[in-house]
This record gives sequence, structure tokens and C-alpha cells, in this order.
Amino acid sequence: MFAEMKYQGTIQWISVGHDHSSDYWGTYAGINLSLGRKSGYSSYGPKFAKVGARVLDLTIDSVSG
Repeated sequence: MFAEMKYQGTIQWISVGHDHSSDYWGTYAGINLSLGRKSGYSSYGPKFAKVGARVLDLTIDSVSG
């Protein structure tokens, strides 16, 4: 699936799920990848992990034709 997204050339970002212990983002083969961060105070995982959210600011370009 990743190979097809790369081939199509229209995917810029893939954001998936959440993890109570991890929070990351990075770029692989020109596509940004991210995993949601811990978002609740009473969830399991390390107590020192900061809670928060990942915010994606989207801009949609209109294509005429």
C-alpha cells in the first residue's frame, strides 16, 4: 500500500492510531508519517509522558479543469 501511495504521488502525510508510550513523526521516502500521542491522564503507559494531541492543518488546493 505504501508503494502505491508513493507511486500515485498525491499522499503527503499518513497519521495513524495512538500509543500510550510513544509519540513520533518523521519522513520516509518523501511521505510524512506520524503516530498519535498519549491523550488521557488516566490511561496506561508512563506517568511522565506528556499528554496532548497532534494537530494537522490542512489546505486544499482547488484544481480547475
